[in-house]
Amino acid sequence: MGLDVGVVTIQYLPRPTGAACRFAWRLLENYCDADWQFGDGSNMLAQYDEETLERLAEAFAASEGLTNAERASVLAWVRSLPWQQGHLYLHLTF
Repeated sequence: MGLDVGVVTIQYLPRPTGAACRFAWRLLENYCDADWQFGDGSNMLAQYDEETLERLAEAFAASEGLTNAERASVLAWVRSLPWQQGHLYLHLTF
C-alpha cells in the first residue's frame, strides 16, 4: 500500500432554481443520510451514486407534493450533475 497525496478543487456549478433548489436545501439539511459525508450544518460534502440521488429526489417530490413539472425539474437537475462512473461528491454550502 502506498501513500497518495492530492489536492481537491471544487468546480462550482450553476445554482439550481425552483424545486431543484429546495431539493438541494433538503440535501444540506439532511446530509447524514449520505453514504459518505462531512458537514457542520452549513457546509456539506457527501458522496452519492446516481440511483440513490434519484431515489431521494423522487421521495422529495412525493413528500412535498410537487407538480409533474416540478418533479421533472428536480430530476433534470440531478441528471445534469457531473457524474463520474455513476458517482459524485456533492458540495453544498450557504
